[in-house]
Amino acid sequence: MTVDHKLSWVPHTLELKKSFVNKLCLLKKLRFLPRITLQDFYFRVIFPSVNYGLILWGACCNSDNLDFLERLHCRAARFIFNLPKDMASHGVLERAEWFTIRFYNGRLPSTLTNCIAKKHVALDFVANLTIT
Repeated sequence: MTVDHKLSWVPHTLELKKSFVNKLCLLKKLRFLPRITLQDFYFRVIFPSVNYGLILWGACCNSDNLDFLERLHCRAARFIFNLPKDMASHGVLERAEWFTIRFYNGRLPSTLTNCIAKKHVALDFVANLTIT
């Protein structure tokens, strides 16, 4: 994570955007792999590097930077599921059955905390989480 002398997360999000784009290029080079393998690669290798520290920098992040990351997240879903480029982002994520990056930033930590506090953790919910 990178913070500048003004304690701004802008340098971090700029580096993160570049890194995310480069990793999506790598994903495209793996297009010969089956869809399930591409999705596993995305969520086990690429997405954790984007999601790392999101709870810290996500709330302070410029909305435009977070929107850009959301678009890249949708671009990955479009590629993996071979969806049309003109399909709306919410439709892409719905078809892929993925959450938005904002979900991981806001709702997921509080949802997980509430579930654990109430001791009602669904095994399938926890099994699909990537904790970084």
